[in-house]
Amino acid sequence: MPRQYTFFILFYLLGFTTCFAQDTTTMFRPKIGFRFAVDKGVATNTSLASMQAALQQLNVNTKQVGGFPMHSIAALLLDNKKSYGEIRFVSTRSSSDGYQEVNLNPVSRAKFYGYGFGFTGTRKIINTKRFIVGPTFGYDLMWYRLDFLSADYNNVPIKNVVQNQAAYTPTTLYDANMTMHLAVDAEVRFRIIREFQTGARFGYQFPLGTSKQWRLNDGTISDLATYRANMFFLQINLMYFLSKY
Repeated sequence: MPRQYTFFILFYLLGFTTCFAQDTTTMFRPKIGFRFAVDKGVATNTSLASMQAALQQLNVNTKQVGGFPMHSIAALLLDNKKSYGEIRFVSTRSSSDGYQEVNLNPVSRAKFYGYGFGFTGTRKIINTKRFIVGPTFGYDLMWYRLDFLSADYNNVPIKNVVQNQAAYTPTTLYDANMTMHLAVDAEVRFRIIREFQTGARFGYQFPLGTSKQWRLNDGTISDLATYRANMFFLQINLMYFLSKY
């Protein structure tokens, strides 16, 4: 995606999400809260699998590249009577479920991770004293990293580090894109001292635009696939509100 369009799309979608989450009731005072969530892809991500295969051919340990994307999310909530919106901060890593190392003596190890921020709106189609169900729409601006680290990292003699500093110096590849997510949200309210909600979301995430090459310093990598955030995901979350209903 051309860089000059990225922020235009970001602000356009920000306005769309704000309208999506906006309550038309003026007599209801919005509540502020916090939301903590973890989600995981329900199937192997093809771009991560492609990265693993390419790096394993180069004798790289790819356990920390994984195959199932995972997100840890912390969000600030604005809860209205008919909807709520959130500004969220996202940390991305991947799970190595079912991983089998094919290189017994790797020359290095790779680590995939990312971070970013975004906006999400949920419309309360069902809204009772105990239950909330509705559609969720949102997007995130994400930065991804692929680190190449020393394969020897436990109980390393200082002599090895001093005599071979290049082998212990990490190399990092960079990428960035914008992702969108659509989901069905179901929440249950309960009270322990303060007002809480817990619930789950099931949905689909996809990139709005991706670069085709990892960046290294001021150049690019020619033959390694970048990460594409296409996945069905399941999310578990907990919300905490500063005031009761």
